[in-house]
Amino acid sequence: MDARSHEDQVRLARLEARRYQEEVEATVAEHAASTQTLHAVLADLGARGAELKVEMPDRELVGRVVHLGVGLVVIENLGGERFDLGLDAVGLVRQTKGAERPGPVSTGHPHTLQARLREALGGGERVSLSRRFGALVSGTIVGVSDSHVQGVDTHGLGFLIPLHMVTWITTL
Repeated sequence: MDARSHEDQVRLARLEARRYQEEVEATVAEHAASTQTLHAVLADLGARGAELKVEMPDRELVGRVVHLGVGLVVIENLGGERFDLGLDAVGLVRQTKGAERPGPVSTGHPHTLQARLREALGGGERVSLSRRFGALVSGTIVGVSDSHVQGVDTHGLGFLIPLHMVTWITTL
């Protein structure tokens, strides 16, 4: 065998090895994407400081993940306002920009939207609550049960919202 044909065989072997490596990498990436939970992906995007657009039933929010619980994600918008979102109400998450402000994502309490509502109850905070449909409800929370949120609106009138209808909460 001459040197030229040996070089050609080596080149072909390297090309075949590269194709095989790319196939393996594509399979590994596909497996990772297929087995990650929404929670894990949001944690990664938050840690990288990625800017996200999150579609909720009543609006789109643009910001980054600053807190993540089992059923709760907190998005801080560009103006510093925080929205505590129930993960089950998120319709779409789209990355709009890459890592701009990498930083830690808190994962402690609260873990759920219900726990965040109870936090607002204990703190006497004035809040706005979004529902799966209908206008925002603003006021003070006076009770949170396993079935509903009870409060007093800005006009001093009481309200009840079934817990499964609340999609997000923000402090006024």
